[in-house]
Amino acid sequence: MTTAQRIYLDVCCLNRPFDDQSQERIRLESEAIILIISRLQSGGWVWLGSDAIDYEVDQTPDPERQRRVRVLATAIQHSVPLTQTEAARAQELQSLGLNNGMRCIWPAPKVDRLMFF
Repeated sequence: MTTAQRIYLDVCCLNRPFDDQSQERIRLESEAIILIISRLQSGGWVWLGSDAIDYEVDQTPDPERQRRVRVLATAIQHSVPLTQTEAARAQELQSLGLNNGMRCIWPAPKVDRLMFF
């Protein structure tokens, strides 16, 4: 028996399907996110969330978009508690120049995939 992949989607990923789909890159990213969410909901992977997701969704200025993203986020299966260790690591990554504009996928401790778009 294999261990299920653990996936963390940040709020930018959750927002992507609700962005203007007229640009091909945005449409393709949206399709990818929808496929990932479908796989998560079908039980193929485990969807990890965190307090950061709740906080970031609360900051969404458009009430309708906030509602839609919150509906997606209700399917998160496990929430990872944020501790001082995670906060320190986030500050370290920011000091290295990584920010909300990053576009990467990399393995991380306790999570098999972190996805940022």
